[in-house]
Amino acid sequence: MACKNNIILTSTCIISSVTCVALTFWGQIKNNGTITTDSYIGIIASLIGVCATIVVGFQIASFFELRNLKQQIDQVEKQRKDLELYKTTISNEIHLSKTGISNAFGILSVVEKGSLLGFAARVSSIVCDDLQATPGNILLTRYQQLYNEISFFPKTIVFL
Repeated sequence: MACKNNIILTSTCIISSVTCVALTFWGQIKNNGTITTDSYIGIIASLIGVCATIVVGFQIASFFELRNLKQQIDQVEKQRKDLELYKTTISNEIHLSKTGISNAFGILSVVEKGSLLGFAARVSSIVCDDLQATPGNILLTRYQQLYNEISFFPKTIVFL
């Protein structure tokens, strides 16, 4: 984009310079045919003025492009922050849901202690636990209860 703007800027300056010189020579030839020092200085001053005007015009256009680009960047940053907030909210809701399900399975395993449903509920409560967020004493208790139920089943099967 910058290279394209530079090419356009250079081409415009060259074309305007050549046009100014051609018009000046045409005017001088039409009047007397001689170019004086004053007309030479006038030509140079007009070329500098035209080129400076073109450069300033391109700078103004570039400023508005950058301003628009900055607004788009700000909008994307706002959307990113909104998505981060949404992600955090969803993560918290998932954690609460997992904890609730795990606790429900834990209660079911206590109610159905000694049965296959109680064993399945105990395993499900451990599977649903969030290992990083659940306190260690709760996890230890659940694993100990699972171990007790696992050791309970071979005893009942042997005596049947």
